Amino acid sequence: MRWIKRPAPADLDQLAEVLGRKPQALAQAEGADEALLVACRTELCVRRDGVWTVWPWEQVGGGGWNSERGSFRWRTTDDARHEVEVAVANRFPDVFKERVEASTVVYTVIDVARGQVQIIARRGLGADDTLHWYAVPSGNADLTDPVTAEAVVAETERLKQVYL
Repeated sequence: MRWIKRPAPADLDQLAEVLGRKPQALAQAEGADEALLVACRTELCVRRDGVWTVWPWEQVGGGGWNSERGSFRWRTTDDARHEVEVAVANRFPDVFKERVEASTVVYTVIDVARGQVQIIARRGLGADDTLHWYAVPSGNADLTDPVTAEAVVAETERLKQVYL
C-alpha cells in the first residue's frame, strides 16, 4: 500500500519539460478543473488550465489546507496569494509544511514601533544553497520607518554573522 500518491507519468513528463529535468515528486493534491499541485523535493509545482507554475521552496512563505472550503492556500515571499480548490488532498499538506520548514534556516521576531518584524532566512533545497533574507512586518510595523529599518538591518546583519 502506497502512503503518498504521486502524479501520473504523463503529468510528470509535462512537468519535466518545464523544469528541464526529471521532477522528484513527493506528494500531490488533485484540484478542481484538472488542477494539480505537486510537492517536489526542491519546488512547489502547480498546474492550472494546462499551464505549470513553479516556485522554489525558499520562495514559498507558507500555506495550508482549509477542509471547510476544500481548498489549499499559500503565499509566496513576494506576498502573492494563491488558492486552488482541491478535490483530493492526499498527504500534500503534510509534505508542503515539511518542505517549507526544511527551507527555513533562521526565523526570529523583533519588536519595533507599532508592531513586530519577522526576520527569516530561507535556503533552496537543491544545489543552490544561497540564503535569502526576508523581513515581514506585522501589526502596524512600517519597514520604511527609519528606526524600524535600522533595527531590522542591525538584527539581520547580526544573524548573518551567526549563520553564514
